[in-house]
Amino acid sequence: MIDNLNRCAWVKANPLEIAYHDQEWGVPLHDDQRLFEFLILEGAQAGLNWSTILKKRENYRLAFAQCDPEIILNYDANKVESQWSSSPILFSTQTSAELELFNSLYSESRSCFL
Repeated sequence: MIDNLNRCAWVKANPLEIAYHDQEWGVPLHDDQRLFEFLILEGAQAGLNWSTILKKRENYRLAFAQCDPEIILNYDANKVESQWSSSPILFSTQTSAELELFNSLYSESRSCFL
């Protein structure tokens, strides 16, 4: 099926990009959990293309408690480490830079919602 929608140039034939563009891009958000999800995704996007992030979106939700800041606020260092080691979104070998990024996303969540 061919539609007549005008889309941004960054949208390719990828169904995830099309759905994101048509249903989420530019739509105002007023829900803290959804806003927090986009904060996580945007932080992870550095150096990657958005298509890659959209493909891993469910894994980010798993790693970040369905992007629920209320749950993450209660994480301690042991829980962060546990999330790190079981997360499907991160590399199989821990580097200090990756662990620092993962910890900073949790820290960022705490500062945004305290």
